[in-house]
Amino acid sequence: MKERTIFIIVLLALVLIAVGYLVATSADLSWLLPAQASERSVVVDQLFRFMMGIAVVVFLLVEGALIYAVLRFRQKPGDDSDAAPIHGNNALEIVWTLIPAVIVAVIGVYSYGVLTDVERVPEDPLVVRVIAQQFSWRFEYPESDVTSTVLHLPVDRPVQFQIESRDVIHSFWVPEFRVKRDATPGQIDELVITPSQIGRYPIRCAELCGPGHAAMVSEVVVESKDDFQAWLDAGGVEPLARGEGVPAGD
Repeated sequence: MKERTIFIIVLLALVLIAVGYLVATSADLSWLLPAQASERSVVVDQLFRFMMGIAVVVFLLVEGALIYAVLRFRQKPGDDSDAAPIHGNNALEIVWTLIPAVIVAVIGVYSYGVLTDVERVPEDPLVVRVIAQQFSWRFEYPESDVTSTVLHLPVDRPVQFQIESRDVIHSFWVPEFRVKRDATPGQIDELVITPSQIGRYPIRCAELCGPGHAAMVSEVVVESKDDFQAWLDAGGVEPLARGEGVPAGD
């Protein structure tokens, strides 16, 4: 009878592991995560799903063991005797120490692989200087001598940001790109990204930088390579500012 109980518990635990991991790694998380607008976002989201799958499995196992212990070893009505003293179990303690250590090691190796992949500087990237100051962003394109308060990027071309601050610590954050990098006074921090989806995405400062922190916002415009080149050729001026798209007679 005891062996049968142990078999049922192990079987249920394996089912919980399989179901929990499959649900966590295959579920539609579009309601939880921003859109994937860069090549980096794909591998970062894969890492997130992997870690969430492990977290779901651990949660189900721990809560399952807790519920089992509460039901199996609860005090019976009318039983006022003391519980049996238990000193410990060395084998069990070794197991629940080794398993988390292995999990942490696997996550560390996987995360390091993702980090080295997304931080690799490609050949001939578009260089953009990101200059932060209270409470605004400025973007400079050294190759074209263009400056703008709105970040324009060509789709599918690697970009190397050179991020700096003119006053306090800020943080350049584009959720759809899955990037966040501090802008630190006195140094230049580099960040590599390849936009993969045409659209407009918000830029936020993710570091409390003063009373105007919440208003320190801008926008990324990811566009076709032809549209980006036309924008550069126009000196970084928005179309409406050049008079384009305005109906005749207005």
